[in-house]
Amino acid sequence: MAEGKTVYLATVKFGGKTYTNTRTVAIDKLTYTAPTVTFEKGENAVKLNWTKIDGAESYTVVTYLNGSWTKLAEGNTDTYTIKNLTAGKQYKVAVITKLNGQWFTDVSNAIIVTPNAAAPKYPVVKSVDVEGNAFRLTWDAVKGAEKYCIAYYSAGKWKLLAQTTETTFTKTKVPAGSYKVVVGAKINGEWDISNLNSRAVTVTIK
Repeated sequence: MAEGKTVYLATVKFGGKTYTNTRTVAIDKLTYTAPTVTFEKGENAVKLNWTKIDGAESYTVVTYLNGSWTKLAEGNTDTYTIKNLTAGKQYKVAVITKLNGQWFTDVSNAIIVTPNAAAPKYPVVKSVDVEGNAFRLTWDAVKGAEKYCIAYYSAGKWKLLAQTTETTFTKTKVPAGSYKVVVGAKINGEWDISNLNSRAVTVTIK
């Protein structure tokens, strides 16, 4: 159904002549408001939710890809989970509606969604607290980590200081000086020793 006017045309042939009559019928404007779309972040996924439209026969979730809108899913529901997304990447999505047999391709409700950020592959030190001749390291947990190790750099090589299953470590009675330390994780039975120098932190004891 479209807004505006519709012209009906009737043609009759009689006695070798053609008679034509027209009639214009005004159609009430069909007001349409696109559903309001929200989302919840997940691991490599986002869950879309949207407001229902009275009389809607179906909804289609679309995403903007390579310069055009592409259909992801269709159904008579008000939620849909998009899976297999890249962690931390942004995606533009919208929901269109089918009413009275007609698709309303209004994408003014488009939103930018993004799944959860990628989990760190190795521990990231969040804080270094120094008190007297002691220091404490605190780091983010790594998914699947069986154990953590703390190492320090000395005489041109990394040396093991301690191992723990916690996400914090305290060392006391440390001689004055500056020390480069790093936290590693053991996953699937193997220690991650990648990029040790770039992710190390400096601890200074005065």
